[in-house]
Order: sequence, then C-alpha cells, then structure tokens
Amino acid sequence: MLAIVPRHESRAIVRIGEALARWCPDDVQRIEVPRKDSRRGWLVQGEDQGDLLVLFVNGMRDHYMAQAARARARGQKYAVVQIALRTTRHPRTEQWRELWRGASVVWSYYPLGLWIAEEGGAPIDFNFFHAPLGVDADVFKIGAEGKRPYTICTSGYRRNQEGVAECDEAVHALGEKLLQLGPTFEMRSDTSFLSGISDADLADFYGQCQFVSGLRRTEGFELPAAEGLLCGARPVLFDRPHYRCWYEPWGEFVREDSFDLVKRDLIQLFDRGARPVTGVERAAAAKLFDWERICKGFWERANA
Repeated sequence: MLAIVPRHESRAIVRIGEALARWCPDDVQRIEVPRKDSRRGWLVQGEDQGDLLVLFVNGMRDHYMAQAARARARGQKYAVVQIALRTTRHPRTEQWRELWRGASVVWSYYPLGLWIAEEGGAPIDFNFFHAPLGVDADVFKIGAEGKRPYTICTSGYRRNQEGVAECDEAVHALGEKLLQLGPTFEMRSDTSFLSGISDADLADFYGQCQFVSGLRRTEGFELPAAEGLLCGARPVLFDRPHYRCWYEPWGEFVREDSFDLVKRDLIQLFDRGARPVTGVERAAAAKLFDWERICKGFWERANA
C-alpha cells in the first residue's frame, strides 16, 4: 500500500505525519509526504498516486469532503485524523458523520462517542481509533534535577489564546517568571520567549518549568502538556472529559470559566507549587504517549 501523507504548517501536525512515516508497517510500501494542501486548487500534490490518502482534518469540512469524494471516485481509501471539531464552522458531530463513515479509520483524541451521545446521535458506525498524540520519550525526558525557575510554560501565537493571558496574569500576581513558546508580544510577567528551537533544546527548557499549560478552551489535546510532562513539568488543563481521558492521573485541572475565575484558580495553584513528577508517573505517561504503539494501532486499522 502506498499512503499519501500531506505536509502541514502546524508543528504538531508535522509531528503526526513524521511519526506515521517512521512507524509504518512493512506492507506499506512507501510514504509520500508532498507539500501541504494547495489553497488555490484545493488539491493535495500527488493525491491521485496512492492507495490511501490521509486527511488531517482541522476545519474546512467541505474541503475534506471533496477530497474524500475524489478518493472514492478513484477507488482509493482515505483515513481521517480529526484534529478539530468543536472549534470549526461545523461543530456538531452529525455534520462529520458522512466523512467518518466512508473512512478506513478515524483517529481522534476526542471522545467522539461521548460527544455523539450528548447530541442525541446514533451510536458510532465507523472505525474509530481513540488515541492520543505521541511524544518521543528519548528526547523529552527529565534531565539533571535542579531549580525550575519558570512557574509555567505557555504556548501560542497570541496572548488572548490558549490560556496565555490567564497564566501571565497569575504569574505576574505572584512576581514569578514565565516561559512562552511562540512569537514575542507584550506580557505583564517576567517572560522569556522561545521560537525556532530544536526538540532537544525544547526539552531542556521544559525541564526548567514547574508547570506546562494545556489551557486551550473548547477542545484540544495540547501536545506541549504531554511533552512537558515527560520532562517533569506538571500539566495544567481545563477540567473537560477530552483532557481528563489522557491526563487524569497526572494533570492539574481548573474549571473552564471566566478569565477572572481561571486567573484566581491559577494563582492558588501556582502559589502551592507543582507536585514533582515521579519516575513511575513518567514511565506510565511515556507508555501511553508512545508514538510507535499509537501509529501501529492506526496503520492496523487503516490497512485492514
């Protein structure tokens, strides 16, 4: 089988594609990783050359429905990696069921069965692979323990997204330091900014943080929370089922509420300090977030 795995501008999605290529089975003859989707032609370069087309679905329902329809018309299979749903222009599960039913496999870290039931939909009638994203435990690991000068590591492209502002205000209130992954913008706390660094350097910086933020509202997996956890930073996430199902044993959870209430809860959490991540916790997390195990599960279902 020849699989087409498109490139993407998202660092997290790039990690998924690279992991799928690395851990493909022997009967997948070759992995093609062409350029990302062309917005001009709405085509994936070389999409007609493979036996299986992988769709990284982070919105644009009509676009992916068209890709799937073209694949079916050519006699190809397609697989769906559902990255976003509630935050798209089509936030209800029923709006995606047609795409999911036609897929060889639908991989998502979201509890699609729960969300379907909450909307009163019919039970799952597609090949659903409920699995997290992975982390390379050989890269993201706990180094020589010492003082962790940063209260929390945040990430994002704007201060008003992904809980960055709430963390910033809480850290500022306590007179502590914050590490931000992404572009530079105005912050109130003593903030260090990082971008364009290697994974090894990123792991070193996670090792300097007490907490790592996974505070994306509405939906998400928040890969930095898993990466930081393996480096000994305690994840902080909103108290939602799609976060608890992966981070329940190890995370600190705050209610997804107004800005001021989230800020209040973060001040209390940061003031108490982070519980050290134990070796037993890290080993269990590394097993859950093992890319090899996850990708093999995907390919087994996609190639059935």
